[in-house]
Amino acid sequence: MAKKNILLVSESEVKENSTIEKNVEPKLLNLIISDLQNNELRRLLTSSKYDALIDSIQDFKDNQTPLLASDDELIDEYIKPYLIAATVVQFIVMNNYKLSNKGVLNLTDDNAKDVTSGELEYLKGYYILKQEGAKKNLKDYLKINDTCTDSNDTNNSELGGLYLQDNNNFSYRIGRNKYL
Repeated sequence: MAKKNILLVSESEVKENSTIEKNVEPKLLNLIISDLQNNELRRLLTSSKYDALIDSIQDFKDNQTPLLASDDELIDEYIKPYLIAATVVQFIVMNNYKLSNKGVLNLTDDNAKDVTSGELEYLKGYYILKQEGAKKNLKDYLKINDTCTDSNDTNNSELGGLYLQDNNNFSYRIGRNKYL
């Protein structure tokens, strides 16, 4: 059975369950979701649990083999909320800046008003709190259900990525992409 790129949350689900508008192109959202799944979620679940979950979804798509109730609950109640919140955080930055053959551009619309970098950081901070809440719920669920405990896990997974620090000693996570 060939592995396909399976997204655990669709771009339409992200739009329906967040403040991202319906007219946003799916390409960017799908790239963000895929990156979050393959990097952040894989690290949270552990590679073995993540791969087993993807395999069971692939088996469901290919052979109509039903998912385990625990996997269904994990996806619907914990993974999707985390991926939606994390996608919004990444989208805030990725949507404001475009990489093109003319360099990095900040694209604007004639009828739209640019936000200041301070406003952008405030908005991003707001959604980071939502993402961290969803992440905590997912981690708590995994601990309670003992589905993928890693005896070597000492929360070092929190150390990856880039951070900016402001005068109030808050850290804002900057997006990470394994392809850059």
